[in-house]
Amino acid sequence: AAGGVGGFHGGMGDGNLRGTTGGGVEARTPDSLGQSMKVMAALDYNHIKRALVQQAPDAPLILQAMRWRLTKATRRQRRAALAQFIQNDLLHEDVLASLLEPQLTAMRPELREQALRLINLFASEAAGRTYLLSKHDVVRQLCTLLRVEPSDNIARQNTLGALQKLSLRRAPQNVMINSD
Repeated sequence: AAGGVGGFHGGMGDGNLRGTTGGGVEARTPDSLGQSMKVMAALDYNHIKRALVQQAPDAPLILQAMRWRLTKATRRQRRAALAQFIQNDLLHEDVLASLLEPQLTAMRPELREQALRLINLFASEAAGRTYLLSKHDVVRQLCTLLRVEPSDNIARQNTLGALQKLSLRRAPQNVMINSD
């Protein structure tokens, strides 16, 4: 893809850049306490969302990179990255529909697995739960996936994990109860 996997763009312009093993670029800048903090490369969210909706061949890798952006970072960076994902509506309804509809992902189980891993990670944070629950029918879609997954696999485990975390709130509990 032009610009690298998932639309990563380097270019902090301060001369303090270096490549990372993930193919991105990072810079170090002093934070408000004068400590050095890694700054993550900017992302082209429109390119990422388009690749996910179209289920591009590298879509599972893009989802994995998004997940790693959250899991391989400090707590502060994780919250900042999650806030960026939410602000840029990374899991827009069109993206969720493309990634969670069983008929659309039947031939791409690795795509569904990576999507569910990311959704489960979003559900681990209060802001992520609020964001996910703002999406129409996400709980119903997850309940459907839980029923159609044939075995206890990673996708099913992440679906169940996300539903458990979303069930901390009453409205999703009611949807789950009524989702027979």
